[in-house]
Amino acid sequence: MKKARTRIIWGIVIVIIAVIVIARVFKKEEPVVPTPDPVVTVQTPHMGDILLTTDLVGTIEPADIVYIYPKAGGDVTAVNVKAGDVVAAGQVLLEIDTKQVDTSKNSMDAAKVAWDDAQSTLARMAPLHASGFVSDKEFEGYQTAAEAKRLQYESAKIAYENQMEFSHVTSPINGRVEQLNVELHDTVGSSMQMCVIAGEGGNNVTFYVTEKVKNNLSLGAPVTVTKEGNQYGGSVVEINNMAEASVGLFKVKASVDDQETMAPGTSVEIQVPSA
Repeated sequence: MKKARTRIIWGIVIVIIAVIVIARVFKKEEPVVPTPDPVVTVQTPHMGDILLTTDLVGTIEPADIVYIYPKAGGDVTAVNVKAGDVVAAGQVLLEIDTKQVDTSKNSMDAAKVAWDDAQSTLARMAPLHASGFVSDKEFEGYQTAAEAKRLQYESAKIAYENQMEFSHVTSPINGRVEQLNVELHDTVGSSMQMCVIAGEGGNNVTFYVTEKVKNNLSLGAPVTVTKEGNQYGGSVVEINNMAEASVGLFKVKASVDDQETMAPGTSVEIQVPSA
C-alpha cells in the first residue's frame, strides 16, 4: 500500500515536469520591435569666436538718484506728492513747520521797519546838512545808522529765506518719486530720509564679481540683462578696484538700454564676459 502511494506521487511530479518542458518548447517568441535608425543633421562648419560668459544676479537702480533729508526738524504740515509722481527741479515736495519760520519773519519785518525809519531820517537830514544846519559829523552818523539798519535787514532776510528753504522741501532734479517715507503730521528729524527721487538718466544694474571676473572686464564691455524672459543690452560703466568687506567681492555697474519696464530694487539675471 505504501509503495503504491509513492509511485502515484512520483507519477504526478513527472507529469508536472513534462507539462513545464512542453510549454517551454512550444512557447511562441515575442516579436522584436525594430529600433529606428538615428537621424543625423549635417551643418557646414564655419569660423567664429567662442564667447565665454559668467551668469550673475544684479539689482536694478536708477542712474541718477537723490535722497531727500530735512535741513531742519519739525512737523510735516503738507505733503504735495506721492510715490510714482513725476516732479520738476524746484518743485515743493513737503512743507515742514520748523517752529522758527514765524520768528524769522517777525525779525525780518522788524528789521525792515528799522531800516525804513533810518532811511527816512537820513532823507530829512540831507537838506539840513546841505544848508549847514547839520554838521558833517552828525550827517555821517545818520548815514552810518542807515547803513547798519540795512545790513541788519539783509541778515534777517537771509535768515528768513533759509528758514523758508528748510520749511519748503524741494526737488533738486527732474525725475520721479520712487519712495515717500513721511505722512502729514509726522515729526521728522534732520537724519530721517523722507523721499527718494530717481532722475531721468535711465537705469543701471549693480552686481558683484570675483577678482578673476573683474580682471577680465573693462569699461564699455557689453552685458546682457534678462528680466522675466526679456533680454536687454547694456555696457559696463563702473568697476570698483577695491573689494567690499561685507561680501569680499568687487562692485560693478552697467547701464541698461531699457528705461521703463524694470523697477528699481528688483533683481535681474546678467551675463558678463569672463574671458
